[in-house]
Amino acid sequence: MAQATTSAARRSSGWLDGVRRAARAAGDRAVSPTLPVLGFFLLALVVYLPGQSALPVTDRDEARFAQASRQMLESGDFVDVRFQEAARHNKPALAYWAQAAAAAVAGGPDAGIAAFRAPSWLAAAGAVALTAWAGIALVGRKAALLGAAGLGACLLLAAEARLAKTDALLLFCCVAALGALARVQAGEAARRWRVALWLAVGLGLLVKGPIVLIPLAGALAGAALAARSWAPVRAARPAQGLAVALAVAAPWLIAITIASGGGFWAESVGRDLLAKAVAGQESHGAPPGYHTLFALATFWPWAVLLPVAAPLVWRRRREPAVALLLGWAAATFLVFELTPTKLPHYVLPAFPALALLLAAAAVEGLPDPGARWRKAMTAFWVLPPSALVLAAALGPWMVTGAPSPGALVLGLAAGAAGLVAAAALLRWRLTRFAAAAAVSAVSAAAAVLQFALPALTVAFPAPAMAAATEAWRCGDPRPPVLTAYREPSAVFHLGTDVILADGAGAAAAVAEGRAGLAWIGAREREAFLAVHPDAVPRHAIDAFNYSNGRRVALTLYDARGENACAD
Repeated sequence: MAQATTSAARRSSGWLDGVRRAARAAGDRAVSPTLPVLGFFLLALVVYLPGQSALPVTDRDEARFAQASRQMLESGDFVDVRFQEAARHNKPALAYWAQAAAAAVAGGPDAGIAAFRAPSWLAAAGAVALTAWAGIALVGRKAALLGAAGLGACLLLAAEARLAKTDALLLFCCVAALGALARVQAGEAARRWRVALWLAVGLGLLVKGPIVLIPLAGALAGAALAARSWAPVRAARPAQGLAVALAVAAPWLIAITIASGGGFWAESVGRDLLAKAVAGQESHGAPPGYHTLFALATFWPWAVLLPVAAPLVWRRRREPAVALLLGWAAATFLVFELTPTKLPHYVLPAFPALALLLAAAAVEGLPDPGARWRKAMTAFWVLPPSALVLAAALGPWMVTGAPSPGALVLGLAAGAAGLVAAAALLRWRLTRFAAAAAVSAVSAAAAVLQFALPALTVAFPAPAMAAATEAWRCGDPRPPVLTAYREPSAVFHLGTDVILADGAGAAAAVAEGRAGLAWIGAREREAFLAVHPDAVPRHAIDAFNYSNGRRVALTLYDARGENACAD
């Protein structure tokens, strides 16, 4: 027994000594991380700025989050999350609080969508900066900066930075936990960083529940396997840490349990978390391998280099930092590959670890895979930028009959940079490839999100519906009633009290005096006009509902009479 104890102690000491030696070899203590971390944060804010205001509210998740956050400000209830009258208990409250706070600063409930997106914008930029901070302790300064740049340019994070949802905030919490964990394992003021680690986990629990624990558990498991010791796990003090994390989340959890009569747990755990784990939900089911396959697009432009970097990473899998990062990424992919419900953003917490591993391998030197593999890699690499460039340059012209000049210019710039990157990849000039690929990715995202998608007004009819409603309201305080296009974005634009109904329900709402204006779809028109034959058509919109793939024709009817708006 004494010999076993001594052996375990030696392995524990060896583990920590190995991490410290790696940190010293990287020169981390000689360089303050403050300047590069701040620089990446500011640069990412600029990169993610296009699209924040221009991109219309997207259905359905973003619109639901933004509307529920607005209702917090309208009602003053910051515990029980609601979308109109329906409880929204599938996620904890921190993302809603952050959005409500940003909107309050920007003018209150009537703030535009950019205010509700601000937390995602700031969190995405913060995640890029924290990747540099975490990487300095794990893979050294050069690889850390390269990894942060890689994460900042990847397509999935570029999208999540412009959406008022939970995923950018969750990523921020995850990367904060990763950086703190790295310093705990290195023995740098371990008590302070342990507190930081579990505070980050607690905030992650308030953003998206236990998802934050998946990469953390994987990192600790990977580190323990590499060390052949429980020392990495003991260093993190998981029992104490989980108590800290739960203490962060407990006040709201207790409050929502009381307010909902336990309904929050039935919805968030039973109908959301566990249901997604056993069956595909909301038409998002997919077999294992989905996330790995789609990484070509979601982790673009760097995913194509991962197969070349993999052998280098695997050979170094027993090094403390590599084992920790491998476990972090592998656990995230494994859990979500095995979960029947799949959406691309589920594996976003793995991307900082992938970026740092790839960057460390690139600094060491990625071997030339040979001409045949380079050609195949280049052919696969050009697929995402080609799709983005075509969407930016041709999408508005094909749908509306007129090109978007901004989308065309930036799309062509992205295409030109993409050609330079493809040529560099084909010749295995990786420095040139990295620079051109980053320019292509940033330009393509800006072209699509700032210009191309906003130009497709046919796919985003809610702003036009709100403008027409306001023009014909003429001082009438009653809400409009809406049929056919009962999407969350319409609620966000038309107001919390908008009435959603079918044709008969719309006719009843008008007859009972609850509404004077009614947006009626083509299929509901007969039922509505049978009750209100004298209703006056004021405005018509032809749109495309991309959420269900159907075209929709809407007419704004005024049941108040022809002279309702006469002076």
